[in-house]
Amino acid sequence: MAIQRSDKIKAVFFILVTTTLFATLIITLVGTQWMKKQDKYYVDFGEAVKGLKIGSLVRYHGEEVGKIIDIKFDPTSVQTKVTMDIVPNTMIKEDSIATIEVDSFIIGSKSIMITPGTASSPLLKPNDPKEIIESAESSFQKFSSQIVDISQQAGVLIDNINTIFTPENAQSVSSILYQIDSFMITNSSLFVETVNKFRLSLIQLDSAVNTANNLMQQNQDNINITINNLRIATDNLNEFLDKVNRQPALLIRGAKPEKENWNNE
Repeated sequence: MAIQRSDKIKAVFFILVTTTLFATLIITLVGTQWMKKQDKYYVDFGEAVKGLKIGSLVRYHGEEVGKIIDIKFDPTSVQTKVTMDIVPNTMIKEDSIATIEVDSFIIGSKSIMITPGTASSPLLKPNDPKEIIESAESSFQKFSSQIVDISQQAGVLIDNINTIFTPENAQSVSSILYQIDSFMITNSSLFVETVNKFRLSLIQLDSAVNTANNLMQQNQDNINITINNLRIATDNLNEFLDKVNRQPALLIRGAKPEKENWNNE
């Protein structure tokens, strides 16, 4: 059965429409990024950039703003220059810091993280190779350095332990421990007796404290009465001294105080 001409036209038309829609979708998703103008920024890293590659992401304050377009190692400065395409109007300051951060420990991919910098700092000029974003050691690199330091210290500690616990030293330590164990076994009854005596002394001391507290409570009333009598005697003495101060004649034998004053009293 021969294919009719109208069917061929429909097939060609369907293919053209499908191809056009697919091309439009590709242009919309990718082409606009190619045609959009990007600002170029540069950063030099003194640390290893393994894991970075062309196409790796660039983030500004955590947000994706661009990609790496070139990576070159400069043997004269022993640094790696990284060129980045970043969306325009990204507020990259002169004191912004670029670090290499790990995106995935499994596949080892990394990205560049740029900090905003301070509000008072001027903006860094884009598209100028002389304007370099300052780099700093990444948090992962710091962590790796700490791990290396810890490993080195652990190695030194193990070496010291191996030096101390030589076969001769180990035998000496074993002998000392054996002597201590023998002493404890031989004098175990003495230790038990000493502990019991100490416990009995604590019980007797507690009993003595309780007795003293009871005596204090029983004699509290007498103590209060005595304190009250002392207060009354003190008040009387103060009153007498006050009268003597006003009428010194009271201290002279035969002298009589003025009747008016005594009546006033």
